[in-house]
This record gives sequence, C-alpha cells and structure tokens, in this order.
Amino acid sequence: MTVAVIVALIRIIVGIPAVRRGVDWMKVHMWGFGKLFKVVYTARFARTLSSLYSSGMPLVSAVGVAAKTIGNGYVESQFDEVITMVRGGVPLSQGLREVDGLLKKLSSTILVGEESGRLDVMLDSIAETLEADAEQATKRMVTLLEPILIIFMALIVGCIMIGVMLPIYQSYSAIENA
Repeated sequence: MTVAVIVALIRIIVGIPAVRRGVDWMKVHMWGFGKLFKVVYTARFARTLSSLYSSGMPLVSAVGVAAKTIGNGYVESQFDEVITMVRGGVPLSQGLREVDGLLKKLSSTILVGEESGRLDVMLDSIAETLEADAEQATKRMVTLLEPILIIFMALIVGCIMIGVMLPIYQSYSAIENA
C-alpha cells in the first residue's frame, strides 16, 4: 500500500507542468541516457516530418505537427521559435540547429536537402538512419543495464536471506545460553 501511495504522489508531482518540464530537461541532459533520448526524439521528429512533408503538407505546418509528436515538453517548447524563424525566411536547418534535445546530424542533413531541392528524400534518409541508431542504442543500453540489475537483485535477495536467517541463528544462540 505504501508503494502505491508513493507512486501516486510521484505521478501527481510529475503532472505539475513546471516539474514535468524539469524532468523532460533532465531526460535530455542526463549522463548516459541523454544521448539515447536525443536519438529517439530526433528519429521520431524526422520520421513524422518526412511523412507529413512528403504527403504535401506545407513545411511550417508539418514542423508544428511533428514537434508535438516528440513526447518531451522541453524539446517541444523550443519549436515555437523554430516555426517563427522559418516563417521569417530562415532555413529550417538553421532553426533546428538551435533546438536543444535534437541531434545536430538532423540539421546538417536537412541543410543538404534544402540546398539540393530534395528535402523529402533527405528527411526519409535521416529518419531511417536515426531509427536504426535508436534501436542500436537501446540494445546497447539494455546490455549495459543487465549486470547492474543482476547485482541489484542479488543484493535484495541477500537482504531477504539475512532477514530470514538472522532470527534463526539468534534463537540458536538463545537456546545455547539457556
């Protein structure tokens, strides 16, 4: 029951917009996991933008919709400035360079697409590459976490064993002393 209350409190606290934004910022800047989150967010944005732009949606609208699919409020909040810049005539690649939480590889690839006039092809290409990178990074992270989880579980089992065995040995000591 205590665990359920703690989980409920955490969910309520994280539901506060300022706290949520802080948690989202931490996801992007967290040591070890930050790079993985950036790859996943960039792949998600690139895939959505590629699909929308290839289907004929105007670039500014496609960027706005794709930004909402990222799943990180901190990163999404930076896209208002990007959309304003693009509407003002600044290339998308330059606007995306300013977004903290997306890989710089995306803006470089979009720059090539803008210069060559093949933005849809470059978006599809970078989306494929980033999705493969995200899958590989996830597998690598799971591989690194497995030994840590095994050690953590061993410590829990050890504590339980001590909790069970200690009273038994104490009762033997009490019997010997009696």
